Amino acid sequence: MIWRTTSANIATWFGFVLMCLGMFMAILDIQVVATSMPAIQHALAISPDAMSWIQTAYLIAEITAIPLTGWLTRVLTLRWLFVIAIFIFTVTSVGCASPPISHRSSPSASCRVLPEAC
Repeated sequence: MIWRTTSANIATWFGFVLMCLGMFMAILDIQVVATSMPAIQHALAISPDAMSWIQTAYLIAEITAIPLTGWLTRVLTLRWLFVIAIFIFTVTSVGCASPPISHRSSPSASCRVLPEAC
């Protein structure tokens, strides 16, 4: 049996480097959040159990977004996915900056979750 070897062209290597860069950025993001958790916990006076749940929810959202983005890119095309993500990010950023409607509700708390998905 003869095995054929094909050399990768420049586009293949460029795609590979971009994939590695994207994975590095995702891992770096998770590490930065994990490193800053004790400072956030101390500043907000949150119990260790509550902080554990917050970190778990963040990591689940982060890890779920990666394959979901791949699927949405195939369904919507990269251009429309980017436009939708920028729109959601802009709307939720405005929501984060808006003042609370009452003392019991805070739009900024709910709006801080959605930009992570973008």
